[in-house]
Amino acid sequence: MPTDMAMNVDAFASYPQSRKQGPRIGLTPESSWVAPFLSRSAPIPRWQLRKATGQWLAAVAAMISVWALVPVVRAESRAAGIMDNSFLVEEAYNQETGVVQHILTLQREVNRQSGSDAQAWHLNFTQEWPVPDQVHQLSFTLPYSFVREQGRWTDGWGDVMLNYRHQLWLNQDRLTALAPRATVILPTGDADRGLGEETLGAQFNLPFSTLLGDVAFCHLNAGLTALPDAASANDRDLVHYHLAGSLIYAISRELHLLVEWAGIWEDGLSTRGHRRHEWKTLISPGVRYAVNLPQDVQIVGGVAVPLGLNGAAPDYGVFLYLSIEHFMWRPR
Repeated sequence: MPTDMAMNVDAFASYPQSRKQGPRIGLTPESSWVAPFLSRSAPIPRWQLRKATGQWLAAVAAMISVWALVPVVRAESRAAGIMDNSFLVEEAYNQETGVVQHILTLQREVNRQSGSDAQAWHLNFTQEWPVPDQVHQLSFTLPYSFVREQGRWTDGWGDVMLNYRHQLWLNQDRLTALAPRATVILPTGDADRGLGEETLGAQFNLPFSTLLGDVAFCHLNAGLTALPDAASANDRDLVHYHLAGSLIYAISRELHLLVEWAGIWEDGLSTRGHRRHEWKTLISPGVRYAVNLPQDVQIVGGVAVPLGLNGAAPDYGVFLYLSIEHFMWRPR
């Protein structure tokens, strides 16, 4: 994307992996990592949920305190060289007038506790359009997965996502922004093959973004996914809640280091068919690099290594990212 523009990467997605296992939840259409491809049945104690929530709220308070102390900076800062190319956490910057973004990601997951050969590959394509300017944004996500379990491979299209996001607030001095997003999940995946939920679902996310001085970004997310009559829960309603945050440090305008964290309270059924809620959390260090071409074309490539922080999350993975942004039309 043009280096002086405020842009966005969309919200979180849900990609089911098995009718027996429950849905997969990611926080962006580019990601599909939070729920493991082989779910575990032990629910997390309530005190751990309260502790995790308290830690996240404390982190939010600390980030807001730091933000309040930093001086006002302009979009020409070093960090603003790449603004909307996070991997797992959504930023609050919509596409500017005339600029379209194409995002392709490939992610591998490994979960050793689910079997020595258990692994998954997830390929996602997302395209974002301003309608017609930065205030309103429409996008879609096409997911395709390859999943191996018990010595067999399954592959196919998942549930397609249609996204709308509203640029509710954007301070051009600090690049501080809020952009609530609503998503419709279409039942396009095959639930019998573990690739969909056979229901019309909805997702909601509230991203907050801001510069921290001249060299860093902070992004925070909170939201939920609602899946009525979900196939993975024997046609029961499911609601998943998520929290996420990231810090991004700019070594230069073209090279950034990322640390992203996310957690989800996943709703589902245990192996005995009982209702259960499970906490899953991971951290993902990564790096991204931008190539700025003539005609305001920006290509951003990146790689990250998601690492599970508790037994319910995937053990580890690799996340590859490619984004191309360009003007489809020039504003008058």
